[in-house]
Amino acid sequence: ARVRAQAERWIGFVEAADPGLSDTRLVYRSMAGDACDTPWAGTLLHVFNHGTHHRGQMSAVLTRFGQPAPEMDFVYFLRLQGV
Repeated sequence: ARVRAQAERWIGFVEAADPGLSDTRLVYRSMAGDACDTPWAGTLLHVFNHGTHHRGQMSAVLTRFGQPAPEMDFVYFLRLQGV
């Protein structure tokens, strides 16, 4: 339920974002205090891709404890939507 709720928040963020945002850069400081400058589009791709890593971790834990893991492949959800 928490994963789905976070996904909904991301959808809202992306839908509300200025269309020109993807052509800009995200300037910030890392948790170590280093100055960073990254393209917004690449940053979003990283966040979504990194989420895949964590979903894989959840799947591994569930199956290790003998529980079924839900379908998490992106293609599965595209097929459900008829895309």
